[in-house]
Amino acid sequence: MVFNNLFTPKNKKSTAELFLAVEIHESMIKSAVWQVEAETPSIVALGSYELWDSEDSLINGVDASLTEAIRGLASEPDRVIFGLPDSWLSENRVHPTKQKLIKRLISELSLKAIGMVTITEAIVSHLKTQEGVPPTAILLEIYPSKVIVSLVNLGEIQAQEEVGRSDDLARDVEEGLARFEAEKLPARFILTNGSDLENEEQQIIGYSWTDKLPFIHLPKVQVLPIDFSIRAIALSGGSEAARSIGIEIVSQTEERDKVEEKPDLAV
Repeated sequence: MVFNNLFTPKNKKSTAELFLAVEIHESMIKSAVWQVEAETPSIVALGSYELWDSEDSLINGVDASLTEAIRGLASEPDRVIFGLPDSWLSENRVHPTKQKLIKRLISELSLKAIGMVTITEAIVSHLKTQEGVPPTAILLEIYPSKVIVSLVNLGEIQAQEEVGRSDDLARDVEEGLARFEAEKLPARFILTNGSDLENEEQQIIGYSWTDKLPFIHLPKVQVLPIDFSIRAIALSGGSEAARSIGIEIVSQTEERDKVEEKPDLAV
């Protein structure tokens, strides 16, 4: 995760302050309004899902999504955390090929960036929070023209491959997994980033994985809700971004200790 120190840390905030989260991936835009109240981040509202295929449509799409997210709110927040594809970041910075676009987006919509996180990182971090233990799984981020295959072990992204989409998603995934040259693969697939992944889910379920790759047994398949990734960006990435600008956040470890002993939920 990358957080820009754009603001000097201030005193602790005692009232809820609103922030924005914007997710940009290959063809879809998502957004959310989130807040920090009683030192705990939470979702206030979700924006609309918008499609884009050019710079102008991206800016218009983010504008439309955020307009829906802030509808009815008493104030209009402008500080934002971005969730971006891995390919858009390089050495903890926006990739040179995307810098002009992000600067234009921020300028035209009068936004103030407080941080950025890769979509994959945010999803894995939020899974830790949701499940109470660091996940071990194969994460499939499914887009119209490609699938990003990530090998996650105990909450850490160990390897990642991008494979072009064909008519056979399972074979595309097999190609990505074969590049890892792993001795053993976790028997769990997690699918994300599509509005309707029923067909893709059935393709993964019906494939003979144990005959092709080193799975101990047939993998389980889980499909995340379409809003999981934007919630992950706002809550997991947003917590770190809020700390970077001087807002105190109760870590999930501290919160857990107040209640009872549970597995480590710290992001």
